[in-house]
Amino acid sequence: EQWYQDGKSFFPEQVFKKTADLKQFLSQAEIDVFGICIGQGKVEKIIAADVAFHTNGLQYGTKSETKAKIIKKMFRAALTIKHCFPENSSEILFLSPKVTPETELCVNDAAQMVQIFFANRCNKFKFNIICNDTFKIKVFDEVALLQNKVADTSELYLRAVQMAALFDKRSPFLPQTSSSKMIDRSVPTQKLPIELEPNDSNAFRN
Repeated sequence: EQWYQDGKSFFPEQVFKKTADLKQFLSQAEIDVFGICIGQGKVEKIIAADVAFHTNGLQYGTKSETKAKIIKKMFRAALTIKHCFPENSSEILFLSPKVTPETELCVNDAAQMVQIFFANRCNKFKFNIICNDTFKIKVFDEVALLQNKVADTSELYLRAVQMAALFDKRSPFLPQTSSSKMIDRSVPTQKLPIELEPNDSNAFRN
């Protein structure tokens, strides 16, 4: 409760828009990927990730609204984890495959702001952003490598990758189509012969 009240004074007002109290704030929490690292029979670390994919680039309205949205996601995830796993360290991630340079600055500022908030309150939280090329290297490529190791048909993305690989083993992600094949114009061509043999004796034959 105290962190929630402190946050209302520390973060932009937009972070708590349409939120009456802590209970409502936590009830709206959304964590896309939740992981637990276990070592020697006990929980060592919690990983919570929120993934956003916008084909035209990450955007939640204006730059300030986007920043507030990221802060809200990360702050809310941190409070949720603290409530459920009070003794464990955790890493909270926000991931997006396409973010413009201007928006990326806002997103990084948001993560840094949440990190600063917890600096003197709890040293068990770490906040990170994964986007653009880093997303491809750490997420897309790593998941794609699992296409021949996972047989779970509920993993729809991997199933799509596996299906694409059936048509072109050379590039499982970008299968070639007939329209993408280039015709080599440097190779000399030969005219097809014309042979007509109708009943009319005056018709020609070439």
